[in-house]
Amino acid sequence: MMKDNNEKLLETKTMSNGIKVSLFDFCKAVAGDRWYVKIVCRIELDVSNEDLSSLGLDNSGQAAFNDKYNGTLVHEFSKDRHFVDENVKDEAVNDLISQINDNSLNYVARPVFAENLIKQKVDELIQELEVRQQLGMNEQEEDDDGPADFSSCFQD
Repeated sequence: MMKDNNEKLLETKTMSNGIKVSLFDFCKAVAGDRWYVKIVCRIELDVSNEDLSSLGLDNSGQAAFNDKYNGTLVHEFSKDRHFVDENVKDEAVNDLISQINDNSLNYVARPVFAENLIKQKVDELIQELEVRQQLGMNEQEEDDDGPADFSSCFQD
């Protein structure tokens, strides 16, 4: 998540598929009467253990998911404009908000978006856990061999 002293919440709404959408204003003056105009869209989706078990995660996988995401998937994207005249700053902000509402939020509001987002993150977590397990096994195998013997390198 983006953290900035310029962050100002503009609006929050919950879509029909359970996704919470928040729009933030990150605008700041850059030079004289010129502005950097940036609108950040933060998408949050609460994920239950039932959602995770329906995708094949056992209790340890659910615990790993909750450790990583704390039960909520968060995704952010932004739209911005550089060096905007102060006189048209508000118009630029409204234009970026309209673009997000008209384009991105129609996609996010689709019923399958939430399901696909959860499935994608679960699949990524399963791959990550498999890699960790393989690396853990390799480390154990190396430890079982004992320390390397370099004594032959130090002959008189």
